[in-house]
Amino acid sequence: MRKIFGLLVYLGILGGLMLSVEAQIIRPTPTPILPSTESCVTAGDYYQLPASSLKLVDLKAVQISAAVMLGGRLSPLSVGECSGIKGLDIIIPWSESTAETLAAITWSRIVCNGLPPQKVSITLSHGTALTLVAYNEKGVVVDKLSTRAASTAAVTYSLSSEDGIRRIEMVGAEICISRICWLCRIPVDEPTPTPTPTLTPTPTPIPSDYTCINPSQFLQLNQSSDTFSLNAITVHAALDASGAVVPLTTANCTDDKRTSIFIPWSEDTAGQLASIEFSEKLCNGLLPTEVQLIVRHGNHAKFIAYDSAGTIVDSQAAADDSSIQTITLKSPTGIRLIEIIGSEICLIDICWRCEPYEEPVQKAEWVPIDPNARPGQPIQVVVESANESETQLVLKIPGFWRTLVKYGGRVFTKIEFPRVGSLAGSGFSEGKEWFQFPSRLTAPSLSSSRYSNALAIRINQPIFPA
Repeated sequence: MRKIFGLLVYLGILGGLMLSVEAQIIRPTPTPILPSTESCVTAGDYYQLPASSLKLVDLKAVQISAAVMLGGRLSPLSVGECSGIKGLDIIIPWSESTAETLAAITWSRIVCNGLPPQKVSITLSHGTALTLVAYNEKGVVVDKLSTRAASTAAVTYSLSSEDGIRRIEMVGAEICISRICWLCRIPVDEPTPTPTPTLTPTPTPIPSDYTCINPSQFLQLNQSSDTFSLNAITVHAALDASGAVVPLTTANCTDDKRTSIFIPWSEDTAGQLASIEFSEKLCNGLLPTEVQLIVRHGNHAKFIAYDSAGTIVDSQAAADDSSIQTITLKSPTGIRLIEIIGSEICLIDICWRCEPYEEPVQKAEWVPIDPNARPGQPIQVVVESANESETQLVLKIPGFWRTLVKYGGRVFTKIEFPRVGSLAGSGFSEGKEWFQFPSRLTAPSLSSSRYSNALAIRINQPIFPA
Protein backbone atom coordinates (compact mmCIF):
# COMPACT_ATOMS: atom_id res chain seq x y z
CA MET A 1 0.00 0.00 0.00
CA ARG A 2 2.89 2.38 0.87
CA LYS A 3 4.54 1.69 -2.52
CA ILE A 4 1.27 2.36 -4.37
CA PHE A 5 0.84 5.64 -2.50
CA GLY A 6 4.43 6.65 -3.29
CA LEU A 7 3.82 5.82 -6.98
CA LEU A 8 0.67 7.96 -7.04
CA VAL A 9 2.57 10.88 -5.45
CA TYR A 10 5.38 10.45 -7.99
CA LEU A 11 2.89 10.36 -10.89
CA GLY A 12 1.17 13.45 -9.46
CA ILE A 13 4.46 15.34 -9.29
CA LEU A 14 5.39 14.15 -12.79
CA GLY A 15 2.01 15.23 -14.10
CA GLY A 16 2.46 18.62 -12.44
CA LEU A 17 5.84 19.00 -14.10
CA MET A 18 4.34 18.08 -17.50
CA LEU A 19 1.56 20.61 -17.04
CA SER A 20 4.12 23.24 -16.01
CA VAL A 21 6.17 22.57 -19.18
CA GLU A 22 3.03 22.69 -21.33
CA ALA A 23 1.96 25.96 -19.71
CA GLN A 24 5.35 27.49 -20.41
CA ILE A 25 5.08 26.50 -24.08
CA ILE A 26 1.68 28.13 -24.41
CA ARG A 27 2.53 31.27 -22.46
CA PRO A 28 6.32 31.64 -21.89
CA THR A 29 7.53 33.64 -18.89
CA PRO A 30 10.99 35.18 -19.19
CA THR A 31 11.53 35.14 -15.42
CA PRO A 32 10.11 32.09 -13.61
CA ILE A 33 8.27 32.82 -10.37
CA LEU A 34 10.12 30.75 -7.81
CA PRO A 35 8.36 29.33 -4.74
CA SER A 36 9.11 31.08 -1.46
CA THR A 37 8.17 28.10 0.73
CA GLU A 38 10.86 25.90 2.24
CA SER A 39 11.54 22.40 0.91
CA CYS A 40 13.48 19.79 2.90
CA VAL A 41 14.95 16.34 2.40
CA THR A 42 16.46 13.70 4.72
CA ALA A 43 18.39 10.48 4.14
CA GLY A 44 15.36 8.53 5.35
CA ASP A 45 13.34 9.80 2.39
CA TYR A 46 15.43 7.61 0.05
CA TYR A 47 17.21 5.05 2.25
CA GLN A 48 15.31 2.39 4.18
CA LEU A 49 18.41 0.77 5.71
CA PRO A 50 21.89 1.97 6.74
CA ALA A 51 24.57 2.00 4.02
CA SER A 52 28.35 2.46 4.06
CA SER A 53 31.40 3.01 1.82
CA LEU A 54 29.49 5.54 -0.30
CA LYS A 55 31.13 7.98 -2.70
CA LEU A 56 27.82 9.83 -3.19
CA VAL A 57 24.55 10.04 -1.27
CA ASP A 58 21.88 10.86 -3.86
CA LEU A 59 18.70 12.41 -2.46
CA LYS A 60 17.48 13.42 -5.97
CA ALA A 61 17.08 17.13 -5.20
CA VAL A 62 20.41 17.16 -3.34
CA GLN A 63 23.61 15.14 -3.73
CA ILE A 64 26.25 14.83 -1.00
CA SER A 65 29.72 13.87 -2.26
CA ALA A 66 32.57 12.45 -0.18
CA ALA A 67 35.93 14.12 0.42
CA VAL A 68 39.05 12.89 -1.36
CA MET A 69 42.30 12.82 0.60
CA LEU A 70 45.69 13.80 -0.79
CA GLY A 71 46.83 10.96 -3.02
CA GLY A 72 43.31 10.29 -4.27
CA ARG A 73 42.04 8.05 -1.43
CA LEU A 74 38.32 8.45 -0.73
CA SER A 75 36.92 9.24 2.73
CA PRO A 76 33.64 7.38 2.20
CA LEU A 77 30.24 8.53 3.40
CA SER A 78 27.69 6.39 5.20
CA VAL A 79 24.00 6.50 6.00
CA GLY A 80 23.00 5.61 9.55
CA GLU A 81 21.79 7.00 12.87
CA CYS A 82 24.14 9.56 14.46
CA SER A 83 22.04 12.57 15.53
CA GLY A 84 19.89 10.93 18.20
CA ILE A 85 16.87 12.06 16.19
CA LYS A 86 14.70 9.20 14.95
CA GLY A 87 15.56 8.36 11.36
CA LEU A 88 18.63 7.94 9.15
CA ASP A 89 21.35 10.59 8.87
CA ILE A 90 24.27 11.26 6.52
CA ILE A 91 27.68 10.70 8.12
CA ILE A 92 30.75 12.54 6.79
CA PRO A 93 33.73 11.21 8.77
CA TRP A 94 36.40 13.58 7.41
CA SER A 95 36.67 16.66 5.18
CA GLU A 96 39.53 18.77 6.52
CA SER A 97 41.31 21.64 4.73
CA THR A 98 44.15 19.34 3.65
CA ALA A 99 41.76 17.36 1.44
CA GLU A 100 42.37 17.17 -2.28
CA THR A 101 38.60 17.56 -2.75
CA LEU A 102 36.28 18.64 0.08
CA ALA A 103 32.98 16.98 0.88
CA ALA A 104 30.15 18.96 -0.71
CA ILE A 105 26.38 19.37 -0.93
CA THR A 106 25.11 20.14 -4.45
CA TRP A 107 21.54 21.13 -5.38
CA SER A 108 20.17 19.48 -8.51
CA ARG A 109 18.62 21.40 -11.38
CA ILE A 110 15.31 19.66 -10.75
CA VAL A 111 14.67 22.17 -7.93
CA CYS A 112 13.72 25.85 -8.34
CA ASN A 113 12.95 25.58 -12.07
CA GLY A 114 16.62 24.85 -12.77
CA LEU A 115 17.92 27.83 -10.80
CA PRO A 116 19.95 27.51 -7.58
CA PRO A 117 18.09 28.22 -4.31
CA GLN A 118 18.70 31.61 -2.67
CA LYS A 119 18.74 30.31 0.91
CA VAL A 120 19.75 26.94 2.32
CA SER A 121 19.60 25.54 5.86
CA ILE A 122 21.48 22.45 7.03
CA THR A 123 20.73 20.73 10.34
CA LEU A 124 23.79 18.86 11.58
CA SER A 125 26.17 18.14 14.43
CA HIS A 126 29.96 18.15 14.14
CA GLY A 127 32.86 16.81 16.19
CA THR A 128 35.29 19.61 15.29
CA ALA A 129 35.19 23.26 14.29
CA LEU A 130 33.23 23.60 11.05
CA THR A 131 33.34 25.85 8.00
CA LEU A 132 30.65 25.97 5.30
CA VAL A 133 31.45 27.77 2.04
CA ALA A 134 28.63 28.49 -0.45
CA TYR A 135 29.21 28.87 -4.20
CA ASN A 136 26.89 30.20 -6.90
CA GLU A 137 26.32 28.80 -10.39
CA LYS A 138 29.66 30.21 -11.63
CA GLY A 139 31.68 28.79 -8.73
CA VAL A 140 32.06 32.15 -6.99
CA VAL A 141 31.96 32.23 -3.17
CA VAL A 142 28.72 33.99 -2.13
CA ASP A 143 28.50 33.20 1.58
CA LYS A 144 30.50 31.53 4.34
CA LEU A 145 30.17 30.68 8.00
CA SER A 146 32.56 29.17 10.52
CA THR A 147 32.26 27.82 14.05
CA ARG A 148 35.20 27.78 16.43
CA ALA A 149 34.11 24.70 18.39
CA ALA A 150 32.40 21.35 17.97
CA SER A 151 28.66 20.90 18.53
CA THR A 152 27.44 17.48 19.63
CA ALA A 153 23.84 18.72 19.48
CA ALA A 154 22.15 19.17 16.11
CA VAL A 155 22.25 22.82 15.01
CA THR A 156 20.71 24.49 11.95
CA TYR A 157 23.10 26.64 9.90
CA SER A 158 21.76 28.97 7.19
CA LEU A 159 23.51 30.55 4.20
CA SER A 160 21.96 32.84 1.63
CA SER A 161 22.69 34.75 -1.56
CA GLU A 162 20.55 36.58 -4.10
CA ASP A 163 22.80 35.00 -6.77
CA GLY A 164 21.69 31.57 -5.59
CA ILE A 165 23.65 28.71 -3.99
CA ARG A 166 24.48 25.71 -6.15
CA ARG A 167 27.09 24.00 -3.94
CA ILE A 168 28.35 24.08 -0.34
CA GLU A 169 31.78 22.74 0.58
CA MET A 170 32.41 21.56 4.15
CA VAL A 171 35.61 21.77 6.19
CA GLY A 172 35.51 19.67 9.36
CA ALA A 173 35.14 16.13 10.68
CA GLU A 174 32.59 13.83 12.34
CA ILE A 175 29.75 15.65 10.55
CA CYS A 176 26.24 14.22 10.98
CA ILE A 177 23.61 15.74 8.65
CA SER A 178 20.00 15.25 9.75
CA ARG A 179 18.15 17.47 7.29
CA ILE A 180 18.83 19.74 4.29
CA CYS A 181 16.36 22.52 3.40
CA TRP A 182 16.20 25.28 0.81
CA LEU A 183 14.20 28.30 -0.33
CA CYS A 184 14.09 29.00 -4.04
CA ARG A 185 13.73 32.71 -3.37
CA ILE A 186 14.04 34.73 -0.20
CA PRO A 187 10.64 36.26 0.62
CA VAL A 188 10.53 40.05 0.39
CA ASP A 189 7.56 41.64 2.16
CA GLU A 190 7.96 45.12 0.71
CA PRO A 191 10.39 46.44 -1.90
CA THR A 192 12.79 48.86 -0.27
CA PRO A 193 13.57 52.04 -2.23
CA THR A 194 17.23 52.05 -1.11
CA PRO A 195 19.66 49.27 -0.13
CA THR A 196 20.08 50.84 3.33
CA PRO A 197 17.07 50.21 5.60
CA THR A 198 15.57 53.01 7.69
CA LEU A 199 16.92 52.71 11.20
CA THR A 200 15.06 53.03 14.46
CA PRO A 201 15.79 56.49 15.91
CA THR A 202 18.97 56.27 17.97
CA PRO A 203 20.83 58.62 20.27
CA THR A 204 23.67 58.87 17.70
CA PRO A 205 22.60 59.19 14.03
CA ILE A 206 24.41 56.93 11.56
CA PRO A 207 26.52 58.95 9.07
CA SER A 208 25.38 58.73 5.45
CA ASP A 209 28.62 57.07 4.33
CA TYR A 210 27.94 53.98 6.47
CA THR A 211 26.39 50.81 5.05
CA CYS A 212 23.86 49.09 7.32
CA ILE A 213 22.03 45.79 7.45
CA ASN A 214 19.22 44.64 9.69
CA PRO A 215 18.67 40.97 10.64
CA SER A 216 15.14 41.23 9.16
CA GLN A 217 16.73 41.10 5.71
CA PHE A 218 17.97 37.54 6.40
CA LEU A 219 16.10 36.11 9.38
CA GLN A 220 12.56 35.64 10.64
CA LEU A 221 11.20 35.84 14.18
CA ASN A 222 11.52 32.89 16.57
CA GLN A 223 14.57 31.30 14.95
CA SER A 224 17.29 29.69 17.08
CA SER A 225 20.85 28.75 16.13
CA ASP A 226 24.45 28.89 17.32
CA THR A 227 25.33 30.93 14.22
CA PHE A 228 23.37 33.49 12.18
CA SER A 229 24.73 34.47 8.78
CA LEU A 230 23.95 37.97 7.50
CA ASN A 231 25.67 37.58 4.13
CA ALA A 232 29.28 38.71 4.80
CA ILE A 233 28.70 39.10 8.57
CA THR A 234 28.38 36.12 10.91
CA VAL A 235 27.11 36.27 14.50
CA HIS A 236 28.34 33.42 16.73
CA ALA A 237 26.74 32.23 19.97
CA ALA A 238 28.65 31.92 23.24
CA LEU A 239 29.80 28.62 24.73
CA ASP A 240 29.47 28.12 28.46
CA ALA A 241 32.34 26.88 30.65
CA SER A 242 31.53 23.25 29.76
CA GLY A 243 31.60 23.99 26.02
CA ALA A 244 27.83 23.82 25.51
CA VAL A 245 26.28 26.30 23.08
CA VAL A 246 24.09 29.08 24.46
CA PRO A 247 21.91 29.50 21.35
CA LEU A 248 21.14 32.80 19.69
CA THR A 249 17.50 33.60 18.95
CA THR A 250 15.64 36.17 16.88
CA ALA A 251 13.30 38.56 18.65
CA ASN A 252 11.44 41.86 18.36
CA CYS A 253 13.46 44.41 20.36
CA THR A 254 12.05 47.63 18.85
CA ASP A 255 8.69 49.30 18.39
CA ASP A 256 8.83 48.90 14.59
CA LYS A 257 8.60 45.09 14.95
CA ARG A 258 11.74 44.36 12.92
CA THR A 259 13.74 41.21 13.66
CA SER A 260 16.77 41.55 15.94
CA ILE A 261 19.36 38.99 17.07
CA PHE A 262 19.05 38.27 20.79
CA ILE A 263 22.14 37.14 22.75
CA PRO A 264 20.82 35.71 26.05
CA TRP A 265 24.22 35.19 27.74
CA SER A 266 27.91 35.86 27.03
CA GLU A 267 29.58 36.65 30.33
CA ASP A 268 33.35 36.72 30.89
CA THR A 269 33.15 33.25 32.50
CA ALA A 270 32.17 31.80 29.11
CA GLY A 271 34.33 29.19 27.43
CA GLN A 272 33.91 31.27 24.29
CA LEU A 273 32.28 34.69 24.05
CA ALA A 274 29.54 35.55 21.58
CA SER A 275 31.01 37.43 18.64
CA ILE A 276 30.40 39.21 15.33
CA GLU A 277 32.75 38.21 12.50
CA PHE A 278 33.31 40.41 9.42
CA SER A 279 34.39 39.20 5.98
CA GLU A 280 36.62 41.04 3.49
CA LYS A 281 33.67 40.86 1.08
CA LEU A 282 32.24 43.91 2.85
CA CYS A 283 35.00 46.23 1.59
CA ASN A 284 36.23 44.78 -1.73
CA GLY A 285 38.87 42.56 -0.17
CA LEU A 286 39.48 44.67 2.95
CA LEU A 287 37.99 44.76 6.43
CA PRO A 288 35.82 47.64 7.68
CA THR A 289 37.77 50.34 9.52
CA GLU A 290 34.75 51.56 11.49
CA VAL A 291 31.77 49.60 12.82
CA GLN A 292 28.63 50.94 14.48
CA LEU A 293 26.28 48.61 16.32
CA ILE A 294 22.72 49.63 17.21
CA VAL A 295 22.02 47.67 20.39
CA ARG A 296 19.80 47.34 23.40
CA HIS A 297 20.43 45.33 26.55
CA GLY A 298 18.59 44.34 29.71
CA ASN A 299 21.61 43.91 31.95
CA HIS A 300 25.03 45.09 30.71
CA ALA A 301 27.12 44.92 27.52
CA LYS A 302 30.72 45.49 26.42
CA PHE A 303 32.16 45.15 22.92
CA ILE A 304 35.83 44.37 22.13
CA ALA A 305 37.18 44.70 18.54
CA TYR A 306 40.07 42.64 17.11
CA ASP A 307 42.00 42.90 13.84
CA SER A 308 43.07 39.95 11.63
CA ALA A 309 46.13 39.34 13.82
CA GLY A 310 43.91 38.84 16.89
CA THR A 311 45.08 42.12 18.45
CA ILE A 312 42.61 44.20 20.47
CA VAL A 313 42.17 47.47 18.55
CA ASP A 314 39.23 49.12 20.31
CA SER A 315 36.53 48.54 22.92
CA GLN A 316 33.41 50.26 24.25
CA ALA A 317 30.91 49.54 26.99
CA ALA A 318 27.23 50.33 26.65
CA ALA A 319 25.51 52.68 29.07
CA ASP A 320 23.70 51.00 31.97
CA ASP A 321 20.15 51.50 30.73
CA SER A 322 17.76 49.68 28.40
CA SER A 323 17.51 52.41 25.75
CA ILE A 324 18.63 51.90 22.14
CA GLN A 325 22.32 52.80 21.93
CA THR A 326 25.02 53.23 19.28
CA ILE A 327 28.38 51.50 19.84
CA THR A 328 31.23 52.79 17.64
CA LEU A 329 34.49 50.86 17.16
CA LYS A 330 37.41 51.94 14.94
CA SER A 331 40.74 50.56 13.72
CA PRO A 332 43.05 51.61 10.87
CA THR A 333 44.08 47.95 10.41
CA GLY A 334 40.45 46.86 10.00
CA ILE A 335 38.07 45.01 12.31
CA ARG A 336 37.80 41.23 11.86
CA LEU A 337 35.95 40.24 15.04
CA ILE A 338 33.95 41.86 17.84
CA GLU A 339 33.57 39.87 21.05
CA ILE A 340 30.58 40.60 23.26
CA ILE A 341 30.51 40.46 27.05
CA GLY A 342 27.14 40.73 28.82
CA SER A 343 23.63 39.30 28.76
CA GLU A 344 20.16 40.00 27.36
CA ILE A 345 21.66 41.88 24.40
CA CYS A 346 19.77 42.75 21.19
CA LEU A 347 21.65 43.44 17.96
CA ILE A 348 19.26 45.69 16.06
CA ASP A 349 21.44 46.98 13.20
CA ILE A 350 25.04 46.45 12.12
CA CYS A 351 26.69 49.29 10.17
CA TRP A 352 30.19 49.74 8.81
CA ARG A 353 32.43 52.06 6.81
CA CYS A 354 35.20 50.98 4.45
CA GLU A 355 36.99 54.30 3.94
CA PRO A 356 40.68 54.38 4.91
CA TYR A 357 41.25 55.42 8.48
CA GLU A 358 43.07 58.75 8.77
CA GLU A 359 46.25 57.59 10.50
CA PRO A 360 48.90 60.34 10.11
CA VAL A 361 48.09 63.61 11.82
CA GLN A 362 51.52 65.16 11.18
CA LYS A 363 54.25 64.68 8.56
CA ALA A 364 57.35 62.70 9.54
CA GLU A 365 59.97 64.87 11.27
CA TRP A 366 63.71 64.11 11.25
CA VAL A 367 65.18 64.21 14.78
CA PRO A 368 69.04 64.24 14.63
CA ILE A 369 71.15 62.58 17.31
CA ASP A 370 74.33 63.62 15.54
CA PRO A 371 73.84 67.36 14.88
CA ASN A 372 75.83 67.06 11.64
CA ALA A 373 73.82 64.10 10.29
CA ARG A 374 71.70 64.62 7.20
CA PRO A 375 68.04 63.40 7.24
CA GLY A 376 67.87 59.67 6.56
CA GLN A 377 71.63 59.09 6.91
CA PRO A 378 72.22 55.31 7.30
CA ILE A 379 73.12 53.72 10.62
CA GLN A 380 76.86 53.02 10.82
CA VAL A 381 77.88 49.55 12.08
CA VAL A 382 81.47 48.83 13.13
CA VAL A 383 82.77 45.36 14.05
CA GLU A 384 84.84 45.93 17.19
CA SER A 385 85.97 42.33 17.60
CA ALA A 386 85.04 38.80 16.57
CA ASN A 387 85.99 35.28 17.64
CA GLU A 388 84.48 31.78 17.59
CA SER A 389 81.95 32.54 20.33
CA GLU A 390 80.85 36.14 19.78
CA THR A 391 80.94 39.26 17.61
CA GLN A 392 80.84 42.73 19.16
CA LEU A 393 79.19 45.46 17.10
CA VAL A 394 78.93 49.21 17.67
CA LEU A 395 75.93 50.93 16.10
CA LYS A 396 76.07 54.66 15.54
CA ILE A 397 72.52 55.96 14.94
CA PRO A 398 72.59 59.44 13.40
CA GLY A 399 68.91 60.17 14.07
CA PHE A 400 65.33 58.94 13.54
CA TRP A 401 61.99 59.88 11.97
CA ARG A 402 59.17 60.88 14.31
CA THR A 403 55.48 60.86 13.29
CA LEU A 404 52.32 61.51 15.28
CA VAL A 405 49.63 58.97 14.37
CA LYS A 406 46.06 58.35 15.51
CA TYR A 407 45.31 54.76 16.47
CA GLY A 408 42.14 53.50 18.17
CA GLY A 409 41.01 57.07 18.82
CA ARG A 410 44.27 58.03 20.58
CA VAL A 411 47.44 59.80 19.38
CA PHE A 412 50.80 58.00 19.51
CA THR A 413 54.36 58.88 18.52
CA LYS A 414 55.76 56.44 15.95
CA ILE A 415 59.57 56.26 15.63
CA GLU A 416 61.28 54.89 12.52
CA PHE A 417 65.03 54.41 12.21
CA PRO A 418 66.95 54.86 8.93
CA ARG A 419 68.36 51.89 7.06
CA VAL A 420 71.55 50.11 8.17
CA GLY A 421 74.64 51.03 6.16
CA SER A 422 77.72 48.97 5.22
CA LEU A 423 79.70 47.05 7.83
CA ALA A 424 83.15 48.33 8.71
CA GLY A 425 85.89 47.52 11.20
CA SER A 426 87.51 44.18 12.05
CA GLY A 427 87.37 41.75 9.13
CA PHE A 428 86.34 44.42 6.62
CA SER A 429 89.60 46.39 6.17
CA GLU A 430 90.79 46.47 2.56
CA GLY A 431 93.08 43.52 1.87
CA LYS A 432 92.09 41.82 5.14
CA GLU A 433 88.48 40.92 4.42
CA TRP A 434 87.46 37.81 6.32
CA PHE A 435 85.55 36.37 3.39
CA GLN A 436 88.40 36.39 0.85
CA PHE A 437 90.39 33.21 0.08
CA PRO A 438 94.03 33.18 1.21
CA SER A 439 96.29 34.84 -1.35
CA ARG A 440 98.35 31.66 -1.79
CA LEU A 441 95.38 29.97 -3.45
CA THR A 442 95.37 32.53 -6.30
CA ALA A 443 91.57 32.43 -6.29
CA PRO A 444 89.63 35.37 -7.79
CA SER A 445 88.53 38.02 -5.29
CA LEU A 446 84.92 37.92 -4.05
CA SER A 447 82.67 40.97 -4.24
CA SER A 448 82.44 42.61 -0.85
CA SER A 449 78.92 44.00 -1.30
CA ARG A 450 77.02 40.85 -0.28
CA TYR A 451 79.03 40.64 2.96
CA SER A 452 79.42 44.29 3.92
CA ASN A 453 75.69 44.93 3.33
CA ALA A 454 74.54 41.86 5.28
CA LEU A 455 72.76 43.87 8.01
CA ALA A 456 71.02 46.09 5.50
CA ILE A 457 68.74 43.17 4.58
CA ARG A 458 65.61 43.31 6.70
CA ILE A 459 62.08 41.94 6.97
CA ASN A 460 59.57 44.80 7.13
CA GLN A 461 57.08 44.90 9.98
CA PRO A 462 53.90 46.44 8.49
CA ILE A 463 51.66 46.05 11.55
CA PHE A 464 51.57 49.07 13.86
CA PRO A 465 51.68 49.10 16.83
CA ALA A 466 53.63 45.85 17.16
